[in-house]
Amino acid sequence: TVGGSRTMSVTGNKGSSITVTCSHSNAYSTVKYFCKGQCTYQDILISSTTISNKKYKIEDKGNTFSVTISDLKEDDSGTYWCGIERVGLDTYNQVILTVLGELIIFCTPAWLHPTV
Repeated sequence: TVGGSRTMSVTGNKGSSITVTCSHSNAYSTVKYFCKGQCTYQDILISSTTISNKKYKIEDKGNTFSVTISDLKEDDSGTYWCGIERVGLDTYNQVILTVLGELIIFCTPAWLHPTV
């Protein structure tokens, strides 16, 4: 089981980007990573040793780090983890991401509105 000291919920729109900021104590010179699901080694999406790929970008700021997820899709919704490599057990913050459908705005011509 993956333990988390904090949980945050974030929401983004399909096709847009979202940035998540994670904070950990005593993490200044450790490897940071972002993963989804069970957070085993193969679940790691990006780490501070990788910096960025097409979908994910990580920025290490010492005790905090931010991850940007680009081109959100509805199947990006789910539970993610901000992880810090530690001697012994790694520490995690839980991130729950909800991706909403595309934002569509309909405009009705003024002449369709009846006057009172």
